[in-house]
Amino acid sequence: MAAHTAPPTPVQWETESWRHPTILHGDSLVFSEHGRVINHIDFRSHWLALVKAEIGGYYLLVKHGGGEERTSVGYGHTATGLLALASIDKDQRYLVLYTIMQAHQHAARNAETATRQRYEIAFLEGRLKRRKRNNRYSVEITEKATSDPSTPAQQAAP
Repeated sequence: MAAHTAPPTPVQWETESWRHPTILHGDSLVFSEHGRVINHIDFRSHWLALVKAEIGGYYLLVKHGGGEERTSVGYGHTATGLLALASIDKDQRYLVLYTIMQAHQHAARNAETATRQRYEIAFLEGRLKRRKRNNRYSVEITEKATSDPSTPAQQAAP
């Protein structure tokens, strides 16, 4: 006869303190939402927290397997919208915070791509210039030389 084993005890993700995002000194916790399974999608890898900084606005804190992130989500009037999250259930609040996190990640990725492409084109066109100011080097992009059709072309002196 096989030995009877008890079913595994479910892990209480929200009780494990190492999973919480780090809250800095002076931050006030507004919401803290641990990852969970919602509509058969496992979000347990991300713990989200909304904090009000002592100096500054609101920040979305995210802790996941890759580390921690701290994203500014606004000042002043933004608080009205963020505090309205208190009126919805915890699963919906988690999904809204998760969507804000994803929107920020997509915007950062798109900005990085656009900046990289701008510098690549400037380099290929020879408009990327190195300058030395205050004993430090910097890089700037010179503007494209455009011909202005409203001014007549200068003619060489005879």
